Amino acid sequence: MFEEFCLKPSKVLENDEFDKNDYGRYAISLSRFNGDLNSISLALLSVGSLEYDQSAEKIRAKLYSLKRPSHDVTKVLDLGHLIVPEDVEFVDDFEHILSCLLSHNVLPLILGECESWSFGQYSAYGKMDDLLNFLNVDPVLDISQSLLKVFTQDPNHLFHYTHLAYQSYLSNPDTISLMKSLGCDIMRLGDVSHQIVKCEPLVRDANLLSFNVSAIKAIDFPASNNEFPFGLSGEHSAQLFRYAGISSKLSSIGIYGYQSDKDNKHYHSASVLAVMLWYFIEGFSMRKDSLDFTEKKFLKYNVAIPGGEEDLVFYKNKLDEKWWMEVPVLFQGRDISKHVISCDYGDYESALYGDLPERYINAFARLN
Repeated sequence: MFEEFCLKPSKVLENDEFDKNDYGRYAISLSRFNGDLNSISLALLSVGSLEYDQSAEKIRAKLYSLKRPSHDVTKVLDLGHLIVPEDVEFVDDFEHILSCLLSHNVLPLILGECESWSFGQYSAYGKMDDLLNFLNVDPVLDISQSLLKVFTQDPNHLFHYTHLAYQSYLSNPDTISLMKSLGCDIMRLGDVSHQIVKCEPLVRDANLLSFNVSAIKAIDFPASNNEFPFGLSGEHSAQLFRYAGISSKLSSIGIYGYQSDKDNKHYHSASVLAVMLWYFIEGFSMRKDSLDFTEKKFLKYNVAIPGGEEDLVFYKNKLDEKWWMEVPVLFQGRDISKHVISCDYGDYESALYGDLPERYINAFARLN
């Protein structure tokens, strides 16, 4: 199925020296793949220059040496490394592989040499004709070349953009103001670090996640490209990936920018990324079926808003206490349908006090 592409199989899996409880036992190498994607749920792919292959291999070695999750184990197809010379025409190969995986409901786990590959991750959804929620974790909030392509692509499938863990002293204040005026959800590093649970609804609503390794603080990530020492802790980074793994809406993740030659002798940075992937995979194995708010496990709350013609409708899952709320879609002033978005108890509490949640206001503006 992937013979036409310049894929280099991972040597980590070829050694086959894993203990029976190592996650490497549950990975399928490209050379052993029978071509049937219908039996695959996750696929690991690294992309970049030939030299970057060594960096990706360090992450693989760390991941596959970790013990399997204690419950059901989700196997991963390791497609190896897509070698991309400086000739940009090979970008099409990357998008084609991802599109193929997505069309078979296989979630790609991407290890990219640099952040610019996140546009290829986004573009791979083009043929699916779905509106997308793009989640970006990066210490710098700016309109990079790849992000500019996301915002200006025609046809454009971007519905909402979320940016987590940006550092104000590294970000253009005009860009911050622009993002806020566009209704984007943006959270500073301090807010993410002190209220990581507030990120859960934002992650739960995302279709794709792009993670720049420079977002991790230097003490936890020796290979950081960020000249400033501050950032997310390794634990919080893993927590975000667990949120992403559990979310049935999220269908691809990309980790960008790791360079093994900047790591320490124990490759601690590769270990951090491997643990993040492990928590994503664990969360993925706990995913539930698509949401049906008519099921008994959901509680429905109608909240009257002063001056409002209709109540705000919230749903709460009795099992995991996650929240959602309805946002009306209007046509010629008439309510024609409802769009359900993720939220938290704080949004419900705001409504109880008679205030429209900011999350509701932004979503309503995007939908109407």
